[in-house]
Amino acid sequence: MFSRRRLSDKYQSWRKLFAQNWSLFRASRIGVVGLAIMIAFLLVAVAVPFMGLRDPLYWLAPESDTISVKEYWRLEVSPTSPLCGNFTGNLCTANGSVDHAIAFRLSPDAFAPLVDRVYVPEGRNLFAIRTATPTAPAAWGPNCFPFRADAVISVDPVLVNYGSFVSPTYGDIVLLFGTRNGTVYALSDNTSNASCPTPLTTNLGSPITGLAGLTVDELCAVPLTFHCRQARDGFVVGTGDGNLTAFTVNETVVGPTGPFYREVWRTSLGSTAIHMTGFVVKTTSSSPTVSPAFFQSSSNATERLGEKVYVGDSHGNLYAVWMSNGSINWTVPLLQGASVAAVWTSAPIVMPAAELTLTTPTVVYAAVPERDRTTLENVTKVYVLRADDGTPLRSWDPTGDGGLSIAYRGLERGIPSTPAVLGPSIFLASTSGWLYRINRDPTYGANNVLTIPAGTVKWAYQEGAFKEDATHHTAFNAPAYVFKDNNFILATASWNNGTANPSDDVGIVYAFNNAQDQDFAKPSWRKTFFSGINSMPVAWMESGVNRVYPTVFFGTHRGDVYSYSASGAYLAPLEPSWVHSYLDGNVRRSGYPSGNTYILGTDARGRDIFSQLLWGSRVALLVGFASAFFTISIGVIIGLVAGYLGGRVESILMRFTDVILVIPGLPLVIILAAVLGAGVGNIILVIAIVGWPGVARVIRAEVLSLKERPFIDSARVTGASNVRIMFRHIAPNVAPLAFLYMTFAVSGAILTEAALSFIGLGDVNTISWGIMLQDVSQSKALTAWWWLVPPGLAITLISLAFFLVGRAFDEIVNPRLRKR
Repeated sequence: MFSRRRLSDKYQSWRKLFAQNWSLFRASRIGVVGLAIMIAFLLVAVAVPFMGLRDPLYWLAPESDTISVKEYWRLEVSPTSPLCGNFTGNLCTANGSVDHAIAFRLSPDAFAPLVDRVYVPEGRNLFAIRTATPTAPAAWGPNCFPFRADAVISVDPVLVNYGSFVSPTYGDIVLLFGTRNGTVYALSDNTSNASCPTPLTTNLGSPITGLAGLTVDELCAVPLTFHCRQARDGFVVGTGDGNLTAFTVNETVVGPTGPFYREVWRTSLGSTAIHMTGFVVKTTSSSPTVSPAFFQSSSNATERLGEKVYVGDSHGNLYAVWMSNGSINWTVPLLQGASVAAVWTSAPIVMPAAELTLTTPTVVYAAVPERDRTTLENVTKVYVLRADDGTPLRSWDPTGDGGLSIAYRGLERGIPSTPAVLGPSIFLASTSGWLYRINRDPTYGANNVLTIPAGTVKWAYQEGAFKEDATHHTAFNAPAYVFKDNNFILATASWNNGTANPSDDVGIVYAFNNAQDQDFAKPSWRKTFFSGINSMPVAWMESGVNRVYPTVFFGTHRGDVYSYSASGAYLAPLEPSWVHSYLDGNVRRSGYPSGNTYILGTDARGRDIFSQLLWGSRVALLVGFASAFFTISIGVIIGLVAGYLGGRVESILMRFTDVILVIPGLPLVIILAAVLGAGVGNIILVIAIVGWPGVARVIRAEVLSLKERPFIDSARVTGASNVRIMFRHIAPNVAPLAFLYMTFAVSGAILTEAALSFIGLGDVNTISWGIMLQDVSQSKALTAWWWLVPPGLAITLISLAFFLVGRAFDEIVNPRLRKR
């Protein structure tokens, strides 16, 4: 029965016992030091939520500190923008998202053609912006307000120079685009124009879903007439009703809506939307001339240039169509194994493959989302086919259809964009948030043994600076862009912040230098913007000022347009503020441009190391104490039962204990952690499962001695049950020994958690010291001492603290170890 006197006696007894043991513990200097370190870590862990620290996972250092990249200019087209000219109506009030790639015009030059104007499609508006003076009102001739189409522009604007590439006088530049109303626009935009261009238009009766341009005579010298257009020069248009129409720019005819270029042929490819790659690329000249939807030769032969056009439809059919008459050369159904619910939204791309020793080294690349009939999930497949006959490369034909599934940490299941190609490397962006570099060709080792098959992911990049869950997601919504002259890849992504409104998303731009040769995914620089980016970035050398490096042009969902240098550097991990300085004009200042203080610097993503270190103490102590508690509890219970009951029960329990003991601990921990999955709770469970056998055997040995003592016989005589004897009389006597082993178990659990996190089995949604060390390893930043040393030192100190406390307590439990 409860009584206050009995409770007081109990309190006095425990107080006396504690005072006695504390006097013994205090005599051990190493124990006091260990206890002081332990208490310090405990206080930090408790106080962390109230210290106002930066978020260890999602706070990022300002890009003024982490990014070194030059912004040339930015422009937000608005009703007050001088680009609207003298127009006072609502033309510029309908500012829309830049959902299509920006087109750029090159001023003809024999040596270095430069961008002097860019064309930005926003909704129904098409803005022409001079790169030298982007805010000048005369961007497209005097008093020329933005061109307004009859409906929303539905494809990337395509600009083709059908004249001279070396003489500004004889340049023959035509800007092509289409709208959702089915209207095709052609605007003559020569370098000498001084007024608003008058468009040529024709309506094809269905939304324009694809447009690609072609000029055959790329090396056109200064012609005798104004231009040197040929019959094969022209463009191809795809529509939503499955029609493919070709036009020649060598002739014009008068139609229902006025003059337009002559239609050469029209072919029906079915009833679904036609997609093709529109932006122009370089072939034999120094300027972009041909859309990569047309056949190109790697032998610099112009007789085959543009002989066929390659398009796809929404049902996943890939077509090669003769440009001479519009007849179909070959057809490959890429979605033949998928359900009709799968939709192909990107386009094929045709590139010469001089790296291949084939008779016809021109290759068609396509990426499609196949939908499994059973699971109804998308599985991304990439196809590599010969352009001449549509047959797959031998290394890409494991199943007979020329397609290989993309797998990296699981199958890729997002919606893929149009592939980008740089030599034998395929760069593929996906709405799943991954950017892949894929090996087109297999690799063979000694004795011609296959070491790396075709279609293997060389590296993959995923944004890690933002929260990712069911509602927050990063997606690459546009194709990557290749600038071959400098061997770099550009990509844009959008991070959905959890709302249905795309206007508040975050846009991200990435630049990967020497991307073909990189063995790991690390952008040379990345930069975020306050609006999502859904269009492909483009790059070229810009005029206006002397640009040493190419310029990147891109637009955002909000309608902003940016011009950035393609050359930049991602400076993180940042060293501590107290050892860093920067140049502010001609003055050398300590710290960082933002004025932020980083006591221990930042990691490779720009996250604060000091915050991570302190927050990591909570996980370390949680795992340490919880794992030790369950480990000791299981070991004490099994040791008590086996030691006291003996007989068959003891044999069964001890043989099971022996089985666990002989299994190698680390491999077992790794296997269990991999099977159960990442998570702090699973790590605690794994450590407890593996750690109890040693404790059980020690406790059993102690119980075998204790159960023969006279006080146990007295308890039996009084009628105490086995359970009461074990847990009421024996357990208190083995408690000091259990506590001793618990101190060692805490440090062991902390080290085990760090090891599991280091090899990738930790919970990436929490920050721990092991996760910090894993990030150091993956970022190849072992020279960043401010990132490497703190978590390693913290693990060492906390483990040492518990070890010292355990040694001191061991002297109390075992009097013979005390110093005399």
